[in-house]
Formats: sequence, C-alpha cells, structure tokens
Amino acid sequence: GKILPMGFTRNGALYYGLGAGMHDVYVATLDPATGKVLEPPVKATQRFEGFNRAPAWSRDGTRLAYVSNRSLVPGGIGENIKALIIRDLKTGEEREFSPEGMNLAHLRWSPDGRSILSGYSYWMYTSLHLIDVQTGDVTLIVQGNSESQINEAVWTPDGKRIFYIRSRLTETAYIRSIMAHTLETGEEVELHRGGGNRGLGVSPDGRQLAFPDTSGQALWVMPIEGGEPSEVHRLKESENKVIPFRVGPEWTPDGRYLLF
Repeated sequence: GKILPMGFTRNGALYYGLGAGMHDVYVATLDPATGKVLEPPVKATQRFEGFNRAPAWSRDGTRLAYVSNRSLVPGGIGENIKALIIRDLKTGEEREFSPEGMNLAHLRWSPDGRSILSGYSYWMYTSLHLIDVQTGDVTLIVQGNSESQINEAVWTPDGKRIFYIRSRLTETAYIRSIMAHTLETGEEVELHRGGGNRGLGVSPDGRQLAFPDTSGQALWVMPIEGGEPSEVHRLKESENKVIPFRVGPEWTPDGRYLLF
C-alpha cells in the first residue's frame, strides 16, 4: 500500500502512515442487454496494487494498456512518475514505458494497434501525444496552453482523425468545444460548442459521436461531421447523479449499446 515511514520510538517501535484512496484496474464480463454481470471483477494485474488506473483495451481485445503510478518515496511523497503498461492478456507479459516529465491519462488505442493516444498533463497545460507501443517513442499531435486546454480524445475507426475537447476561458464563460483533427494535414474543425461537453465516444461504424450534454444529465448523439445533437437518454431527477467528466460513453462493438 501507500506506506510512509514516520520514525522509530525509543523502544524500537516503528510508526508509519497508510494512505487511503487506492485504485486498481479490474476486468469483468457482463451482458449489456440485461446489465447482468456474468463473471465478477478480478484484478488485471498483481503488480503495484493500489497504484493502477486508466485502462484501455486494444481493438482486437488481446492487450490491455493502463497507467501505473510510481513515486521515488513510498507514500506518494516526492516526484510522481506515471508509467504506461502494455499487458498481453494471453501470456501475462508486460512492457513498460515512462515518458520523462509527463503525466499520462486517457489512453486510447489506435485502430491498427500500433500506437496509443494519450492526454498528457503538466501543471495546468495539456496536450495530446501518440506513443509507439513497440518503441515508446512519443509524437506531439496537439499542444494546449493556459488559455486553451485539451482533454479527452478518441479515434475515428479508420485512424485518420481524432476528436477531442478544447476548453477555453473567456471573459464571460468557460467554453468547451468538440474538435476534429486530421492527422495527415493537421487541419482542425470545430464540430460543436457548448458550456460543458464532457467525455466522447465514437460509434464502431464511425458515423456517430456520443457525449453528455452541458448539465451532465443527458446523453447526446450527433453525426461525426457535426450538426444538431439528439438526446438518447436522460438521468432521472431522483438519481441525483451526473455523467462523470472524463469518463466518456463507450459503444459496444456491435454499436447497439452505450456504456457510461
């Protein structure tokens, strides 16, 4: 666990602190039609338990990527290092990459399985990078700054474009826009502008983009080329919940269901 040594007493007793709020990556099997859990959750890895998060499946389902927190001093004190782990689910083999000085988050596999799109964070600035899963080489795709921050990115099924959310603070409001970025040319187009767009999810056929509305109470779907979104689900007032920021809706491979 997150143990922080505090020191010894005169009689030799060791006192230490134990940090709470541990998190791990779990794998479960469920039936989306009924919501029934067919196989209960189990930990995806036994390594660095309590420090693993942000899981992402490869498109073929054979590999699992996740972020593992590492610190130079036990208890999370000191420099925080995040490693990208690629786990082969058949062999259990794990490969590890640690891009220097960067903060890994929001992993998304490319359709061809050769790279992972990641939202990097460093202090208040954010950016999007591609990480080669064989070499660990990193390529900058979109750079953010203090006035235009970036988060949550998804691929189109053909791997030619990515969608992401750009957040800007104006004199009167905090505005989030859904952007489309073409990798080959770098061209960017604003698809939708609103006050609180959150997570994103592209349908398997590449035709629709799902995301929560401004309030986080409803789930919207719109064409990936832009246009007026339509509401497909709204939370009940009695539930007293919102659809979480940065936990985007996920489509099932057959395109029949959205998980959020």
